[in-house]
Amino acid sequence: MRRGGQISSSPPGTASLPQLGFTVRMSMPESRYGETFQDLQGVGATWARVGAYWEDQHKADLVIQAATAHGVNLLVTGTLPEAQLHGRAAVNTGQFAAQMADTAQRFKGKGPNGTSPAFEILNEANGSVPAATYVQLTCATHAALQAVDPNIRLIAGSAQMYIDRPHWDSWLRELFDGGIGRCIEALDAHDYQDISWETPARSALSTMKSIMVEHGYAQMPIWLTEFGASTCAGPRKPGGCYTESGQAAKIVGTVEELRAHYPYVPVAMIYTDRDIISDGSFESSFGIWHADSQNVAAAPKPAVEALKRLYGYGG
Repeated sequence: MRRGGQISSSPPGTASLPQLGFTVRMSMPESRYGETFQDLQGVGATWARVGAYWEDQHKADLVIQAATAHGVNLLVTGTLPEAQLHGRAAVNTGQFAAQMADTAQRFKGKGPNGTSPAFEILNEANGSVPAATYVQLTCATHAALQAVDPNIRLIAGSAQMYIDRPHWDSWLRELFDGGIGRCIEALDAHDYQDISWETPARSALSTMKSIMVEHGYAQMPIWLTEFGASTCAGPRKPGGCYTESGQAAKIVGTVEELRAHYPYVPVAMIYTDRDIISDGSFESSFGIWHADSQNVAAAPKPAVEALKRLYGYGG
């Protein structure tokens, strides 16, 4: 049976909500890792999406220790060297699968309640590597991970569903035509559209699900591994800049829409926990916390309290 999100204990009345997570950049001092995961735990998050840190195993160990201490599961995202990712060199499938398996072995059983992390194949791969290559990479990695721990979940697909990747649905069909369904436990997606403006029958998530059904994977879940809104300083418009209160409304509205209309989305991860820098630009302002001088979450934006209320962690 395909495995979706790991069910964790929730406050009364919140069990039907998707499990909450965040994309987290561990670019702060090691001494402050614990604060980061404590903040996530405080809004009801049970997942954090982080890099693989293949070149810094000491950092990787500290990250999983801090996450587990606060009841947060990891989704570990593997990446390729830039030359391989953008077609200047051939993708080394064996090397990638071996690196993912090494990380899985290092992290095996070290998550909350003795679980192992989940793993993800690349970030927004559509448009970066050919679909056939992505399927090969995924299936080789799945076999390597299963040899380490048969309970490890591999999340793949990595479809970026917005305007600069307009053919994501064709990409997805190529993946399933190529047999990716037999090599994953869940499909992942990034969607920054305001899904509350879409009808469930015509949304991007529904399109993804229909492709999965066509290929015989009706029961496979979709993990929404990125969604959110930037509180940038530019013109206020959907898909662009939001006020801080508008960001809160969009994030909470997305989660509520998932609960109401998308029961096949068991995990939803916000991009991101905190701003990158305080320059007001689009890319740096997706956090629901402002960042301090050490790149740690500081002053909360309204989305923090809104999520606490939604997930039953408010005062």
